[in-house]
Amino acid sequence: MGWQASLNRDGIVENVVFELKDWPLVYIKFAGKQSAESLKFYQDSMEEVLAREEPHVVVHHIQEYKKEDAVFIRDMGEWMKKVQKRSSAYCKFLVIVPPSKAFSFVLSTVFLITPMPVPSKVTSNLDEALTWAKDEIQRLGLKA
Repeated sequence: MGWQASLNRDGIVENVVFELKDWPLVYIKFAGKQSAESLKFYQDSMEEVLAREEPHVVVHHIQEYKKEDAVFIRDMGEWMKKVQKRSSAYCKFLVIVPPSKAFSFVLSTVFLITPMPVPSKVTSNLDEALTWAKDEIQRLGLKA
């Protein structure tokens, strides 16, 4: 199962992909400029994942990041705080794949200062991220 939203030229819906076909692996790809619509799609999709109340591993693949909107950042931060307890209970491992090695370095540095509430890694290599995630699923004994 997966959900997908595609961006039109007016920015009505963003390119955000949620793949659950390899559950308990949750693969999320952001392939375009973020917006209020993509944030809502992401939040609604994650709420459905969290409603399962099952352990899972998440790979966040950020192909492109072009959002400097303070409102977007604030809204995402507020939502993350709201779901942090539930997310920490069920998300057992998180891998973030940023769009560049420089972005990867910045994220890794931020996580040294403010650790994620779940075990996590950052890499600019998607294959490496998926391998880490699948290894962690196996190590934890998570089942579909």
